[in-house]
Amino acid sequence: MKQTDPHLPWTNAAESTIRELKSGTSRKMLNTRSPKQQWDPCLELESKIQSCTKILSLNVRETLEMITKGSQVDISEICEFE
Repeated sequence: MKQTDPHLPWTNAAESTIRELKSGTSRKMLNTRSPKQQWDPCLELESKIQSCTKILSLNVRETLEMITKGSQVDISEICEFE
């Protein structure tokens, strides 16, 4: 195990993103009353939702998926299925 240095900019950003991911997953699981065995698929779904819909900057209007793939992302499967 390796401990990272405290108060570095990228660790703070990662911690807040992971906190948002966990809280979104917990919220979805509580709302749908899913069993704890479904934590992993729900976590994957929440991470895909956030990477496809979370805007990084108000000036640029790009999401993580747009930056990675270089084009608009089809989010129809996310919209249709919970």
